[in-house]
Amino acid sequence: MVRGPNVFRRPPRGGRRRATGAAVAACLLSVGTVTGAATATPADRPGEGPGARQAEGSARSPRLDITKTVTPNPMTVGAEAEYVITVTNTGDTDAEDVVVTDQLDSGVRVGELPADCSVDGRTVTCGGAGTTVPAGESVRFTVPVTTDPGLADGTNIVNTAGVDSSTPGTSGDSTRLVSQARTLTNVEITKEGPATVSPDGTITYTLTTTNHGPSDAVDVTLHDATNGQLTTVESASGVCDSGGLTVTCPLGTLRPGRSEVVTITVSVNPDLPAGTVIPNCAEMYTGTRQTTTEDDRSCVETEVTPTEPPPDPTDPPPEPSDPPPEPSEPPPEPTDPPPEPTDSNGPPTDTQEPKPGPDELPQAPEPSPSEGHLPVTG
Repeated sequence: MVRGPNVFRRPPRGGRRRATGAAVAACLLSVGTVTGAATATPADRPGEGPGARQAEGSARSPRLDITKTVTPNPMTVGAEAEYVITVTNTGDTDAEDVVVTDQLDSGVRVGELPADCSVDGRTVTCGGAGTTVPAGESVRFTVPVTTDPGLADGTNIVNTAGVDSSTPGTSGDSTRLVSQARTLTNVEITKEGPATVSPDGTITYTLTTTNHGPSDAVDVTLHDATNGQLTTVESASGVCDSGGLTVTCPLGTLRPGRSEVVTITVSVNPDLPAGTVIPNCAEMYTGTRQTTTEDDRSCVETEVTPTEPPPDPTDPPPEPSDPPPEPSEPPPEPTDPPPEPTDSNGPPTDTQEPKPGPDELPQAPEPSPSEGHLPVTG
């Protein structure tokens, strides 16, 4: 018998059969299961078991998971929405220089991004150098967008995002979010017309249709029903059909913020008595879902009133009803003369005494012979 390292050897007579270690290991790997023993895997081999990994101490690494949500969901066509990207590190060590890459759908345009995000075309990048996600913690990024107002109702908006890190051994992740977009708008119609009209006059109605958004309003149509016993349709502007009692105006698609104005002219039947009120209402229809229908109808009322005849040019002009009033009393005359000026250089007034003349001045006494001479002594 040929002997080898993996072959059972015949024991001596009377002894027990024994196998070498290599033969036993080969047998376990080939059979796989032995009664009362675990399944053999590469991790059970010497140097590759749990104890060996624990001894190495270098298997610690970050694991990044990424999730994404959008608000509102479903998204509204032509309105703003907000994506929130959350990155969680479920590993056992920090992840450094974490970078999130977000690919936007062609049906949206990006809004104002936060300081830690930038955009290039339809790719939004958040984080990068210096962005660290510690083990067991999360970081969140917000990406505002606005959907195209021309999208059809039920359009799917697809968005994909991925995350990675410069830390060696990092396990990255990616996610894909699909959100359905629905149309929603508010179309308003207003109608204006005169308050009064003469029995044989005409009425011109002005109809204004406005789309307040946010989505396109498709298949917009106006209907204006007139009363044939009161008026007769004379004309209508634009695309309106004025061939019958009801005027129909197919306006098509109105973009958000856009208005369309049409005019309809009717003549008043001449036999209508004064005081007759002519009501008229117009209604608007659209194929787009609306937030409200309260402003889809607008009405005006016009009263028939007789007009005053023009004045006859042969009639004399009207005379004044009363002559101008005459003054009842003459104005009072002054009783006292005006006071004279009191200037010192002017003539004397009653309050000043007259100056004395030359003859009225006091005269000095003449001196005696003895006055002014000294006596002469012996």
